[in-house]
Amino acid sequence: MWEIIVGSLSVQSFFVGVLFLIKRTGDKVANRIWALFLFLLSYHIIYNTMYWVGVDSNWFKKLDLFYMVPMALYGPLFYMYVSRVLTGKRLPYKEYIFHFLPVFFVIVFFGKYFFLPLEFRGEAVENESFFVIQPCDYYGVLCLHILVYALIVSAKRWREKHKGNSTWLFAITVSFILFSVTLVVYYLLVINENLELEEDYIINISMGLFALITTYFGHISPETFQDKTFKQVLGFKKYQNTGLSKGMSLEYKKKLVRLIENDKLYLDSELRLDDLANRLGASRNHTSQIINEHFHMGFNDFINSHRIQEAKNMLDKNNENNKIIEIAYRSGFNNKVSFYKAFRKFIGMTPGEYLDISKIV
Repeated sequence: MWEIIVGSLSVQSFFVGVLFLIKRTGDKVANRIWALFLFLLSYHIIYNTMYWVGVDSNWFKKLDLFYMVPMALYGPLFYMYVSRVLTGKRLPYKEYIFHFLPVFFVIVFFGKYFFLPLEFRGEAVENESFFVIQPCDYYGVLCLHILVYALIVSAKRWREKHKGNSTWLFAITVSFILFSVTLVVYYLLVINENLELEEDYIINISMGLFALITTYFGHISPETFQDKTFKQVLGFKKYQNTGLSKGMSLEYKKKLVRLIENDKLYLDSELRLDDLANRLGASRNHTSQIINEHFHMGFNDFINSHRIQEAKNMLDKNNENNKIIEIAYRSGFNNKVSFYKAFRKFIGMTPGEYLDISKIV
């Protein structure tokens, strides 16, 4: 039963990899990196599953220890994918050499074994001097290697938090950390003889879950890979059964834009969602849905974003030398604290800092 479930996840991982390979939107280089990652994951899962169920054919035996290659590539590919999507830039060539060193060592340490005829492999495994480093030991090194990459990407995500807490990055980073921790725990159990080396179905399950998460967030819920937050992605699902048709939603959106641009409702510091709904001629729930679906933010952020733009325009044209607090009130805020908080959120600095930069320019 488990073999069928995990095997199906391998197939899913492969087809999602194909989807990323032929995907036309987004960064093509990043898509290809992630496709390669998923192909390797798919191979690794299906290999472990076949080993688990006892496949004994010669062609399968020839793949022995080849799982070291995807193990050496998981961390670097994961890091390169995240870096590419966050920065849109190619890594320096010297950095590529560093990232692919573990793969190079796999070839150096085990290349001779890969090309060894099957009839001599048993003798080679029994002869400890045949390998520069024992396969089990290097497997442990690769487990730690993957965990280090998971932690590095997690730290990178934390540093990039101000650029948007993207759903895809959060979901994949957390699941990759869990996957890497499972690898390390599995290895520790094996070397302490608390688990048989053949019981690698634990790894299969963790890889299968990672494939499942990737499938969901990459295919079933593609909004994930469009730099949207969990709140934005789940917002679409939240409003699926409200009865508001797509055509009506677009009409309300146009009317809302006119109300904001022409009537500048946001200048009213007492404006509430119910007030906006009354002016729009829609229900409170539908008004909230329109803002979430078309502008990807809640009511407060939607109104405050326009207030901040108004304040920014006033600061740019501050010929009368108005005080910042006066500009805050005139743009629709009713206190200094909320104004400064919103300004920093949308502009990335305080009003005073923005004013100083404007004067220099």
